[in-house]
Amino acid sequence: MKTMTKSVRIAQQSPLWVSGKKGRILTVGILAIIAIVAVVAVMADALLLNAEITQVQVRVSYNNAWQGVYDDGANANGWNGNGAKTITLKMPSNSNGIWIVSANARILSGSSDTLTISILKMDGTVLQSASTTSPYRIAQVSATVNG
Repeated sequence: MKTMTKSVRIAQQSPLWVSGKKGRILTVGILAIIAIVAVVAVMADALLLNAEITQVQVRVSYNNAWQGVYDDGANANGWNGNGAKTITLKMPSNSNGIWIVSANARILSGSSDTLTISILKMDGTVLQSASTTSPYRIAQVSATVNG
């Protein structure tokens, strides 16, 4: 019995143990701080996920000759390469917050190597991607970007 009494006394004397009205106020305060931190974290995450995108990259990954077209929402432009190529597109001023980017690339040989075309955020996150391995075929991709 004596051992039990000692442990109860030690717990009651501990600075972390607060009873009565002060204990309830302290508990409510701690819970309020935790709730505020959680709300701020969720809001910050939502802001990062919905951050305005004003630029994207269009990338062709291929080891041989290819050609295609990309459309930045204002103009369609031809492009070509012999190997990998990445371009950066800027949101047109007349997009009104919705930006549709599209691009394609066509294999120019009888090669069956994989050609991949991708639309990416500036941090490298892939928005859309498409591939082809068929000779003389086209891979096409488009993405709607919220600006």
